[in-house]
Amino acid sequence: MLGLINQPPVQTRWVWSPSEEATPEQIIDAWMELASDLQVAQAATRVWHCGRGEPVICLHGAISSALVYRYLLPQLSECGLHAIAIDFPGMGLADRPNKDFDYSWCGLARWLTDALNALGFERIHLVVHDTAGPIAFEYARLMPGRIASMTIMNSLVATARYQRPWYMKPLVWPWIGPLYLGNMSTALFTKLYRQYGLTTPVPTAELHAHWQLLRQKDSGRAFLQIMRRFELSQEFERAIHLSLRGRQYPVQLLWGRYERALPLQYQGQEAREILGLEMLQQLPGGHFLQEDCPDILARQISHFVRQHTTLPQLSQTWQRPNPLTTSGHLGS
Repeated sequence: MLGLINQPPVQTRWVWSPSEEATPEQIIDAWMELASDLQVAQAATRVWHCGRGEPVICLHGAISSALVYRYLLPQLSECGLHAIAIDFPGMGLADRPNKDFDYSWCGLARWLTDALNALGFERIHLVVHDTAGPIAFEYARLMPGRIASMTIMNSLVATARYQRPWYMKPLVWPWIGPLYLGNMSTALFTKLYRQYGLTTPVPTAELHAHWQLLRQKDSGRAFLQIMRRFELSQEFERAIHLSLRGRQYPVQLLWGRYERALPLQYQGQEAREILGLEMLQQLPGGHFLQEDCPDILARQISHFVRQHTTLPQLSQTWQRPNPLTTSGHLGS
Protein backbone atom coordinates (compact mmCIF):
# COMPACT_ATOMS: atom_id res chain seq x y z
CA MET A 1 0.00 0.00 0.00
CA LEU A 2 1.27 3.44 -0.83
CA GLY A 3 1.83 5.77 2.08
CA LEU A 4 -1.12 7.81 3.32
CA ILE A 5 -1.20 11.09 5.17
CA ASN A 6 -4.56 10.00 6.52
CA GLN A 7 -7.25 7.56 5.48
CA PRO A 8 -10.32 9.32 4.07
CA PRO A 9 -13.81 7.88 4.51
CA VAL A 10 -14.47 5.08 2.04
CA GLN A 11 -17.59 3.51 0.61
CA THR A 12 -16.33 -0.09 0.78
CA ARG A 13 -18.64 -1.31 -1.94
CA TRP A 14 -21.45 0.08 -4.06
CA VAL A 15 -23.27 -0.83 -7.24
CA TRP A 16 -24.56 1.50 -9.92
CA SER A 17 -27.79 0.07 -11.27
CA PRO A 18 -30.48 2.61 -12.20
CA SER A 19 -33.97 1.37 -12.96
CA GLU A 20 -35.28 1.35 -16.50
CA GLU A 21 -37.86 3.97 -15.53
CA ALA A 22 -35.39 6.28 -13.76
CA THR A 23 -35.52 9.92 -14.85
CA PRO A 24 -32.39 12.03 -15.32
CA GLU A 25 -33.25 13.81 -12.06
CA GLN A 26 -33.46 10.49 -10.20
CA ILE A 27 -30.16 9.39 -11.69
CA ILE A 28 -28.48 12.59 -10.51
CA ASP A 29 -30.04 12.22 -7.04
CA ALA A 30 -28.78 8.63 -6.79
CA TRP A 31 -25.31 9.75 -7.88
CA MET A 32 -25.31 12.55 -5.30
CA GLU A 33 -26.16 10.07 -2.54
CA LEU A 34 -22.94 8.19 -3.24
CA ALA A 35 -20.79 11.33 -2.98
CA SER A 36 -18.96 13.02 -0.14
CA ASP A 37 -18.16 16.72 0.16
CA LEU A 38 -14.57 17.78 -0.43
CA GLN A 39 -13.61 21.25 0.75
CA VAL A 40 -11.03 22.83 -1.53
CA ALA A 41 -9.86 26.44 -1.61
CA GLN A 42 -11.80 28.58 -4.12
CA ALA A 43 -14.15 25.76 -5.21
CA ALA A 44 -15.55 22.90 -3.15
CA THR A 45 -16.45 19.69 -4.96
CA ARG A 46 -17.84 16.19 -4.52
CA VAL A 47 -15.81 12.98 -4.37
CA TRP A 48 -16.80 9.36 -4.94
CA HIS A 49 -14.95 6.55 -3.15
CA CYS A 50 -15.35 2.86 -3.96
CA GLY A 51 -13.25 0.06 -2.46
CA ARG A 52 -9.97 -0.22 -0.61
CA GLY A 53 -6.41 -0.60 -1.83
CA GLU A 54 -4.09 1.44 -4.00
CA PRO A 55 -5.64 4.89 -4.56
CA VAL A 56 -6.63 5.42 -8.20
CA ILE A 57 -7.86 8.94 -8.99
CA CYS A 58 -10.08 9.18 -12.08
CA LEU A 59 -10.26 12.60 -13.76
CA HIS A 60 -12.93 13.55 -16.30
CA GLY A 61 -12.76 15.74 -19.39
CA ALA A 62 -14.44 18.90 -20.59
CA ILE A 63 -17.98 17.91 -21.56
CA SER A 64 -18.52 15.32 -18.85
CA SER A 65 -18.21 14.98 -15.09
CA ALA A 66 -17.31 12.28 -12.58
CA LEU A 67 -20.60 10.61 -13.55
CA VAL A 68 -18.76 9.22 -16.58
CA TYR A 69 -16.92 6.88 -14.16
CA ARG A 70 -20.08 5.45 -12.55
CA TYR A 71 -19.55 1.97 -14.06
CA LEU A 72 -15.74 1.95 -13.85
CA LEU A 73 -15.39 2.72 -10.13
CA PRO A 74 -17.09 -0.50 -8.94
CA GLN A 75 -15.05 -2.49 -11.47
CA LEU A 76 -11.80 -1.03 -10.12
CA SER A 77 -13.00 -1.83 -6.61
CA GLU A 78 -13.49 -5.47 -7.66
CA CYS A 79 -9.83 -5.45 -8.71
CA GLY A 80 -8.79 -4.57 -5.16
CA LEU A 81 -8.29 -0.87 -5.81
CA HIS A 82 -9.54 2.22 -4.00
CA ALA A 83 -11.26 3.95 -6.91
CA ILE A 84 -11.91 7.68 -6.58
CA ALA A 85 -13.49 10.26 -8.87
CA ILE A 86 -13.92 14.00 -8.38
CA ASP A 87 -15.64 16.80 -10.27
CA PHE A 88 -13.58 19.69 -11.59
CA PRO A 89 -14.81 23.21 -10.74
CA GLY A 90 -17.48 24.44 -13.11
CA MET A 91 -18.71 20.94 -13.91
CA GLY A 92 -20.81 18.18 -12.40
CA LEU A 93 -21.65 18.76 -8.75
CA ALA A 94 -18.66 21.00 -8.01
CA ASP A 95 -18.88 24.70 -7.19
CA ARG A 96 -18.95 27.07 -10.17
CA PRO A 97 -17.09 30.20 -9.16
CA ASN A 98 -17.41 32.96 -11.72
CA LYS A 99 -15.24 35.79 -10.42
CA ASP A 100 -11.46 35.58 -10.14
CA PHE A 101 -11.28 31.82 -10.70
CA ASP A 102 -8.71 30.59 -13.20
CA TYR A 103 -10.37 28.00 -15.46
CA SER A 104 -7.27 27.55 -17.62
CA TRP A 105 -5.53 24.18 -17.60
CA CYS A 106 -2.79 25.63 -15.39
CA GLY A 107 -5.39 27.07 -13.03
CA LEU A 108 -7.26 23.78 -12.83
CA ALA A 109 -3.95 21.98 -12.20
CA ARG A 110 -3.31 24.24 -9.22
CA TRP A 111 -6.83 23.54 -7.95
CA LEU A 112 -6.20 19.81 -8.48
CA THR A 113 -3.10 20.08 -6.31
CA ASP A 114 -5.21 21.46 -3.47
CA ALA A 115 -7.94 18.85 -4.05
CA LEU A 116 -5.53 15.92 -3.95
CA ASN A 117 -3.91 17.34 -0.83
CA ALA A 118 -7.37 17.51 0.73
CA LEU A 119 -7.96 13.85 -0.12
CA GLY A 120 -4.94 13.02 2.01
CA PHE A 121 -2.93 10.65 -0.16
CA GLU A 122 0.84 10.85 -0.35
CA ARG A 123 1.13 9.15 -3.76
CA ILE A 124 -1.56 8.25 -6.27
CA HIS A 125 -2.26 6.44 -9.52
CA LEU A 126 -3.87 8.84 -11.99
CA VAL A 127 -6.38 7.89 -14.69
CA VAL A 128 -6.96 10.80 -17.06
CA HIS A 129 -9.30 11.34 -20.00
CA ASP A 130 -9.77 14.02 -22.64
CA THR A 131 -8.86 17.52 -21.34
CA ALA A 132 -7.99 16.03 -17.94
CA GLY A 133 -4.82 14.96 -19.77
CA PRO A 134 -3.14 18.38 -20.07
CA ILE A 135 -4.42 19.34 -16.60
CA ALA A 136 -2.82 16.22 -15.14
CA PHE A 137 0.39 16.76 -17.15
CA GLU A 138 0.71 20.22 -15.63
CA TYR A 139 0.01 18.76 -12.18
CA ALA A 140 2.72 16.15 -12.81
CA ARG A 141 5.13 18.90 -13.80
CA LEU A 142 4.45 20.64 -10.49
CA MET A 143 4.24 17.53 -8.27
CA PRO A 144 6.10 14.66 -10.00
CA GLY A 145 6.89 12.86 -6.75
CA ARG A 146 3.21 12.38 -5.95
CA ILE A 147 2.47 10.17 -8.96
CA ALA A 148 2.86 6.39 -8.68
CA SER A 149 1.60 5.80 -12.23
CA MET A 150 -0.50 7.44 -14.91
CA THR A 151 -3.02 5.88 -17.28
CA ILE A 152 -3.79 8.18 -20.20
CA MET A 153 -6.84 7.44 -22.33
CA ASN A 154 -8.09 9.38 -25.35
CA SER A 155 -6.45 12.59 -24.12
CA LEU A 156 -4.95 15.74 -25.57
CA VAL A 157 -1.15 15.39 -25.59
CA ALA A 158 -0.15 17.39 -28.69
CA THR A 159 -2.04 20.40 -27.37
CA ALA A 160 -0.69 23.14 -29.67
CA ARG A 161 -1.91 21.29 -32.76
CA TYR A 162 -5.36 20.58 -31.40
CA GLN A 163 -8.29 21.78 -33.50
CA ARG A 164 -11.73 21.82 -31.89
CA PRO A 165 -14.33 19.76 -33.77
CA TRP A 166 -17.09 21.66 -35.55
CA TYR A 167 -19.67 21.13 -32.82
CA MET A 168 -17.38 22.66 -30.17
CA LYS A 169 -16.12 25.71 -32.07
CA PRO A 170 -19.20 27.93 -31.43
CA LEU A 171 -18.74 27.46 -27.67
CA VAL A 172 -15.69 29.73 -27.65
CA TRP A 173 -17.08 32.52 -29.84
CA PRO A 174 -17.98 35.77 -28.02
CA TRP A 175 -21.73 36.28 -27.71
CA ILE A 176 -22.41 33.18 -29.79
CA GLY A 177 -21.25 30.66 -27.17
CA PRO A 178 -24.02 31.27 -24.61
CA LEU A 179 -26.66 31.32 -27.37
CA TYR A 180 -25.35 28.10 -28.89
CA LEU A 181 -25.24 26.30 -25.55
CA GLY A 182 -28.53 27.77 -24.37
CA ASN A 183 -30.37 26.70 -27.50
CA MET A 184 -28.84 23.25 -27.81
CA SER A 185 -31.56 20.71 -27.15
CA THR A 186 -31.21 17.64 -24.97
CA ALA A 187 -31.89 15.55 -28.07
CA LEU A 188 -29.03 17.17 -30.02
CA PHE A 189 -26.58 16.77 -27.13
CA THR A 190 -27.55 13.12 -26.80
CA LYS A 191 -27.15 12.54 -30.54
CA LEU A 192 -23.67 14.14 -30.57
CA TYR A 193 -22.63 12.21 -27.44
CA ARG A 194 -23.64 8.93 -29.05
CA GLN A 195 -22.26 9.72 -32.51
CA TYR A 196 -18.85 11.00 -31.44
CA GLY A 197 -18.39 9.34 -28.06
CA LEU A 198 -19.99 5.90 -27.78
CA THR A 199 -20.17 2.50 -29.43
CA THR A 200 -22.56 0.89 -26.91
CA PRO A 201 -26.24 1.60 -26.07
CA VAL A 202 -25.85 3.63 -22.88
CA PRO A 203 -29.34 4.38 -21.45
CA THR A 204 -30.73 7.65 -22.80
CA ALA A 205 -31.72 8.90 -19.34
CA GLU A 206 -28.07 8.67 -18.24
CA LEU A 207 -26.98 10.78 -21.22
CA HIS A 208 -29.69 13.29 -20.33
CA ALA A 209 -28.23 13.36 -16.80
CA HIS A 210 -24.83 14.27 -18.31
CA TRP A 211 -26.51 17.19 -20.09
CA GLN A 212 -28.27 18.42 -16.96
CA LEU A 213 -25.05 18.27 -14.94
CA LEU A 214 -23.27 20.30 -17.60
CA ARG A 215 -25.73 23.19 -17.39
CA GLN A 216 -27.11 23.07 -13.87
CA LYS A 217 -26.70 25.94 -11.39
CA ASP A 218 -25.36 28.50 -13.89
CA SER A 219 -26.75 27.51 -17.31
CA GLY A 220 -23.26 26.41 -18.33
CA ARG A 221 -21.44 29.73 -17.85
CA ALA A 222 -18.50 28.13 -16.03
CA PHE A 223 -18.32 25.40 -18.68
CA LEU A 224 -18.03 28.08 -21.37
CA GLN A 225 -15.13 29.65 -19.47
CA ILE A 226 -13.39 26.28 -19.38
CA MET A 227 -13.84 25.87 -23.13
CA ARG A 228 -12.43 29.35 -23.82
CA ARG A 229 -9.39 28.83 -21.58
CA PHE A 230 -7.82 25.87 -23.38
CA GLU A 231 -4.06 26.47 -23.35
CA LEU A 232 -3.03 25.74 -26.93
CA SER A 233 0.19 27.77 -26.93
CA GLN A 234 3.59 26.41 -27.89
CA GLU A 235 4.89 27.51 -24.47
CA PHE A 236 2.40 25.36 -22.56
CA GLU A 237 3.00 22.38 -24.83
CA ARG A 238 6.78 22.63 -24.47
CA ALA A 239 6.50 22.74 -20.68
CA ILE A 240 4.32 19.65 -20.35
CA HIS A 241 6.23 17.71 -23.03
CA LEU A 242 9.53 18.40 -21.28
CA SER A 243 8.03 17.11 -18.05
CA LEU A 244 6.51 14.03 -19.69
CA ARG A 245 9.72 13.08 -21.46
CA GLY A 246 11.71 13.40 -18.24
CA ARG A 247 9.16 11.58 -16.07
CA GLN A 248 10.18 9.07 -13.41
CA TYR A 249 6.73 7.45 -13.11
CA PRO A 250 5.32 4.74 -15.42
CA VAL A 251 2.74 5.67 -18.07
CA GLN A 252 0.39 3.56 -20.15
CA LEU A 253 -1.58 4.87 -23.12
CA LEU A 254 -5.05 3.51 -23.92
CA TRP A 255 -7.14 4.53 -26.92
CA GLY A 256 -10.56 3.71 -28.28
CA ARG A 257 -10.33 1.76 -31.51
CA TYR A 258 -13.41 3.60 -32.80
CA GLU A 259 -12.54 7.04 -31.42
CA ARG A 260 -13.93 9.82 -33.62
CA ALA A 261 -13.26 12.95 -31.58
CA LEU A 262 -9.50 12.25 -31.22
CA PRO A 263 -8.81 9.63 -33.92
CA LEU A 264 -6.38 6.85 -33.06
CA GLN A 265 -4.34 7.21 -36.26
CA TYR A 266 -3.70 10.90 -35.57
CA GLN A 267 -3.93 12.02 -31.93
CA GLY A 268 -3.39 8.49 -30.60
CA GLN A 269 -0.18 7.79 -32.49
CA GLU A 270 1.01 11.36 -31.93
CA ALA A 271 0.57 10.89 -28.18
CA ARG A 272 2.50 7.61 -28.30
CA GLU A 273 5.45 9.28 -30.02
CA ILE A 274 5.51 12.24 -27.63
CA LEU A 275 5.41 9.92 -24.61
CA GLY A 276 8.19 7.77 -26.05
CA LEU A 277 6.15 4.56 -25.81
CA GLU A 278 6.66 1.56 -28.07
CA MET A 279 2.94 0.92 -28.27
CA LEU A 280 -0.48 2.07 -27.22
CA GLN A 281 -3.23 -0.31 -26.20
CA GLN A 282 -6.36 -0.25 -28.36
CA LEU A 283 -9.64 -0.92 -26.55
CA PRO A 284 -13.01 -1.79 -28.14
CA GLY A 285 -14.76 1.53 -27.65
CA GLY A 286 -15.05 5.12 -28.73
CA HIS A 287 -14.15 8.33 -26.93
CA PHE A 288 -15.79 7.37 -23.63
CA LEU A 289 -14.09 4.07 -22.81
CA GLN A 290 -15.44 4.39 -19.26
CA GLU A 291 -18.93 3.96 -20.71
CA ASP A 292 -18.20 1.53 -23.56
CA CYS A 293 -15.95 -1.07 -21.92
CA PRO A 294 -15.46 -0.47 -18.16
CA ASP A 295 -14.65 -4.14 -17.54
CA ILE A 296 -11.76 -4.21 -20.02
CA LEU A 297 -10.60 -0.77 -18.91
CA ALA A 298 -10.56 -1.85 -15.26
CA ARG A 299 -8.43 -4.87 -16.14
CA GLN A 300 -5.95 -2.71 -18.04
CA ILE A 301 -5.64 -0.28 -15.15
CA SER A 302 -5.38 -2.95 -12.44
CA HIS A 303 -2.79 -4.90 -14.44
CA PHE A 304 -0.72 -1.74 -14.74
CA VAL A 305 -1.02 -0.94 -11.03
CA ARG A 306 -0.22 -4.58 -10.23
CA GLN A 307 3.37 -3.85 -11.22
CA HIS A 308 3.60 -2.09 -7.86
CA THR A 309 1.48 -4.35 -5.63
CA THR A 310 -0.35 -7.68 -5.60
CA LEU A 311 -4.04 -7.33 -6.44
CA PRO A 312 -6.89 -9.86 -6.80
CA GLN A 313 -8.38 -10.71 -10.17
CA LEU A 314 -11.78 -9.45 -11.30
CA SER A 315 -14.46 -11.72 -9.88
CA GLN A 316 -16.58 -11.74 -13.04
CA THR A 317 -16.95 -10.27 -16.50
CA TRP A 318 -18.82 -6.97 -16.50
CA GLN A 319 -22.14 -6.59 -18.26
CA ARG A 320 -24.24 -3.45 -18.33
CA PRO A 321 -26.63 -3.96 -15.38
CA ASN A 322 -30.12 -5.22 -16.02
CA PRO A 323 -31.97 -2.10 -14.86
CA LEU A 324 -34.46 -3.70 -12.51
CA THR A 325 -33.37 -2.15 -9.23
CA THR A 326 -34.23 1.37 -8.20
CA SER A 327 -31.06 3.45 -8.24
CA GLY A 328 -27.39 3.60 -7.46
CA HIS A 329 -27.15 1.99 -4.04
CA LEU A 330 -24.70 0.88 -1.44
CA GLY A 331 -24.06 -2.82 -1.12
CA SER A 332 -23.01 -4.73 1.94
